[in-house]
Order: sequence, then C-alpha cells, then structure tokens
Amino acid sequence: MARRLVQAPSVLVRRGLRDLYVLPPGQAAPTVVTPPGVIVWDLLADPISVDSLVAELAELFDADEGEIRSDIEPVLDELVAVGVLVDAGSDG
Repeated sequence: MARRLVQAPSVLVRRGLRDLYVLPPGQAAPTVVTPPGVIVWDLLADPISVDSLVAELAELFDADEGEIRSDIEPVLDELVAVGVLVDAGSDG
C-alpha cells in the first residue's frame, strides 16, 4: 500500500511572484515554498501517492526517480510534521 498525501484543507495559502506562503492553523509564521516546490504543492492539490508524485516529478524534470525520492521524502515528512500536508490514507 502506498502512502498518499494532500494539501491540508485548513491551510492559508498566498502566492507571491515565485514563492508560496503556507500557514497552517496554530503556526505564527508561514512556511515558504520555493520553486520547484510550487510544482509539488500544485500536484498535492488532490490526494496522490508518494510513488505517483515521484513518477510525475521524474517525468517533468527528466530525472531519476531514486534521486527525486531521496530529495522529496524528507521535505514531505517535514510538511506533514508542520501541518501543511495531511495523510490521505493508502492506496489499495
């Protein structure tokens, strides 16, 4: 079963010229999402498995899935920890 994530519904989001400013409830300061993280944020608008997210990013950036996974999983874990992303359950 693959872990699925989605943007937390109660998060306040503002788009700047390049960056996103994401403020979960109870936080005093926003989390700044910089490019290419904005693309990741947009892909997380609907529940998506981490495997599918990695595959999409590898295709978009013509990069190795293993490298993408090792780069993105710690970031996703941190965004879950601060309440910006939530677990949407598992596939299967």
